Amino acid sequence: MGLISDPLGSRAAAGRQPRQRARSEWRDNKTRGAGSWREAAGVGRLIEVAKSAYQYPLLFKQLWHTPLLHAADQEIVYRDLKRFTYRQIEERIARLASALDRIGVRPGETVGVLDWDSNRFLEAFFAIPMMGAVLQTVNVRLSPEQVAYTINHAGASTLLVNEEFVGLLEGIKPQLPKVKTLVVMSDRPSPQTGSLSFVGEYEDLLAAASPDYDFPDFNENTQATTNEKPGLFGPGRIASIFKVTNAGS
Repeated sequence: MGLISDPLGSRAAAGRQPRQRARSEWRDNKTRGAGSWREAAGVGRLIEVAKSAYQYPLLFKQLWHTPLLHAADQEIVYRDLKRFTYRQIEERIARLASALDRIGVRPGETVGVLDWDSNRFLEAFFAIPMMGAVLQTVNVRLSPEQVAYTINHAGASTLLVNEEFVGLLEGIKPQLPKVKTLVVMSDRPSPQTGSLSFVGEYEDLLAAASPDYDFPDFNENTQATTNEKPGLFGPGRIASIFKVTNAGS
């Protein structure tokens, strides 16, 4: 079933008074059968979805079908430091999900990522929502106080941290009571960890993880916070449309 709004016509021309009156009547007569004030006002009506409607689910994992089918060996290059094919990136995404599951990340939990636009960021962008967790892309350009606020607001319990932001995290860690697990990331083989305790280094965790993670079929979630304003939380369906639109523009 779906909801179709009434096209501009007699109802729209009548102005807002009928809608406001319908809202009031619906509040006073909820038990009379009107499912919502919109139904009471005749603003929308339920219709059957057409059999010809496009039913392909807009899940993150579906975005990999085309590149793996047509360009599996095409390379993704990160700063001339690393080169991976689409096939290799897909395997690394599965390994990251396996690694996060192994260190205790569960569906519904929030994982924050503090990194630049690296291959790791790309892998996290897919793996975290696809496994059922919530992705928070931490804005590392904010002040330390604002970074702490956004992490707390998102409710992140696990952080993937580029070694460049270890110093930042050291300064705000006492303000992050919900953060329990830290993973360090680096372009170098031996990253600096400062005084923080990390469960492991990103590449080491991936190397030890299984490449056969079975991603479930459901609507993934992403989350973002900016400054000290309410965070944005949305389904992967919207993010999938956003990514496809940007790729085509």
